[in-house]
Amino acid sequence: MQKFRKWSVILILTLSSVCLLNGCKKKNSDSSETETSSTAAQAAATETAAAASETSAAADTAAPSIVIDAGYSFQSSTSGKSSVQYPVLDDASDAVNELIQKNARSILDAYELTDDDTLTMTSEVLAQDKSRITIIYQGTITKKGAETVNIFCSNTVDLNKAANITLNDFADAYTLAGYVLSDDCYFTNLDESLSSSTKSELMKEKNSLSISQYTSLFKEADFPVSIDPNTLYPGSFSFEKDGVIYFTIPVSHELGDYAMVTYAPETK
Repeated sequence: MQKFRKWSVILILTLSSVCLLNGCKKKNSDSSETETSSTAAQAAATETAAAASETSAAADTAAPSIVIDAGYSFQSSTSGKSSVQYPVLDDASDAVNELIQKNARSILDAYELTDDDTLTMTSEVLAQDKSRITIIYQGTITKKGAETVNIFCSNTVDLNKAANITLNDFADAYTLAGYVLSDDCYFTNLDESLSSSTKSELMKEKNSLSISQYTSLFKEADFPVSIDPNTLYPGSFSFEKDGVIYFTIPVSHELGDYAMVTYAPETK
């Protein structure tokens, strides 16, 4: 009997050891499975984040705006085959952005374009500070059966008042007319690459208009562009930079369709 009890104790201890050993194996197995699951979850999360990044990049590429600077982006107003690009300011009021868009759109409307016409203009923010922004527009228009004409526009906007600033805010129209007809008149272009021969030709052609015609031209310079068919499209656009006034006058197609004049009030 005692022998039986002895073997019974040994058997129980043996079984207990086996159970404990199996329990440890099970625990280790569970721990291994948990670690494997965690690693798989991390890998899946990494793949998801990468996919999300790719999707975001694709969305940025497909965005309608062209982001140029932290302060603004470019959008376009279109009509048929024609378009005018304009900036949208991040920190400006809605009234300011609406005015800029309206002015850009008025270029398309003023030319009374048909499906056979093409007008294309790009824009550039030439200068900006806390109180004003100066935008320039350059491009061409091709009407059916006519030559391609070069176009230049500029738009200076008071950011505080959401209002256009025109040539008449910079200088007196009659004074500018007299300056253009004088020998002091100075022609240039945006990159100051105008040749001497072209300047010489412009000095001759500028005298084709009278002082009264130039005065009227400068009084009606700049935006807003009138949509009234009885009102001519502005023949002059202007902006001010570093104390110097830049404005355009119409010239022959052979000389570029428009010419840019500089005027420094303090030296006149």
